[in-house]
Amino acid sequence: AGLSTGLEMRLDISHSGRTADYKTMNGSLSASWTILDWLVPAIRVERAQTNFNDKSYIAWQYVAGIEFFPIPFVEIRPEVRVVKTDEYLLAQPTVQLHIFY
Repeated sequence: AGLSTGLEMRLDISHSGRTADYKTMNGSLSASWTILDWLVPAIRVERAQTNFNDKSYIAWQYVAGIEFFPIPFVEIRPEVRVVKTDEYLLAQPTVQLHIFY
């Protein structure tokens, strides 16, 4: 839900079950704010849960970045991503390049 020039919020949820012993439940909550047509800060929280053989594995991701359009049809998206599981905590900066045609 949101406006084309302003705040946008999105909630995505998915569930799958391949077998009786393997099921997943994933969700994502994100928000972005269009400051200018070419500058959009965005944040996202994701949770993934896999249940397999009576064990549950959960991962969280926290992402903050900017959607930057320097020229039409080209997007540069610098982000900082934090991934947290029971086994580790990882923080990683990334840059994505999207070219639309």
